[in-house]
Amino acid sequence: MDVAGTSHIIIGVLDEKDECQAGRHVNDLFEDLQDGHNLISLLEVLSQETLPRERGRLRFHMLHNVQTCLDFLRYKKIKLVNIRAEDIVDGNPKLTLGLIWTIILHFQYIALIVLMLAFD
Repeated sequence: MDVAGTSHIIIGVLDEKDECQAGRHVNDLFEDLQDGHNLISLLEVLSQETLPRERGRLRFHMLHNVQTCLDFLRYKKIKLVNIRAEDIVDGNPKLTLGLIWTIILHFQYIALIVLMLAFD
């Protein structure tokens, strides 16, 4: 998996969100997703839904934000295998990339279905 390409995809999606333009950015994919704020923003843009977030900077707040994302994905019936909030907060490269690609593929699939229905 290409880390630079993945970062560009996330940056492109987050640029659509006003909050991103007020300071949200992704320079280091693994570091900038650890607190969960960019993950929440990514899911909000892709799903057009609002998710709750903790504003604190402690590990507890980071874990809560990432867990919110994981719970949301499970609610949407997106299968996550062996990905825990701790893995993302700790910056585990393999599991972070796995999570991001799962999100990208799911929402890309949804967009394709919507396009197909629009042209039928």
